[in-house]
Amino acid sequence: MARDRRPAPKDSRRALSRVDGPRGVRDGKSVEQARERRQRTVKRLGIGAAVLLLVACVGLVVSSPWRSGQDQRAEESRAVAERDDVRAELTATKRKVAEATTDVAIERRAREELGWVMPGEEAFAVVPAPVDPAGLPDAWPFTGVEQAIAAG
Repeated sequence: MARDRRPAPKDSRRALSRVDGPRGVRDGKSVEQARERRQRTVKRLGIGAAVLLLVACVGLVVSSPWRSGQDQRAEESRAVAERDDVRAELTATKRKVAEATTDVAIERRAREELGWVMPGEEAFAVVPAPVDPAGLPDAWPFTGVEQAIAAG
């Protein structure tokens, strides 16, 4: 079986520059070209890595203030909501104070809490019904418990 060979290069000078000598020893020109290609490749990779590193650094520098701005906006919305709640509470408190300072409200609270009566009115108090005895034995730990419960 014959091996497939590559077609011969069209440029004969290029073919001759690759091999020079009877044993197929490469000449220095092609070694130098390979070295230059490697150097260009390494240089391109280095530039690409530097650009990538620069983009990453810029991304980090930009993302920090952006995240800080997002946090500030969230904090602002929380503060606005809290302010609105406090304003609503203040409005409700002002309304309660306005209602509580009317003469009718003051009189009603005085009657309910202090037992206040107007001149000519008669005051009376309703006493709760007496508590039925619990039927506890007269032995030591229970002596006087029924009287204490009834009095309390």
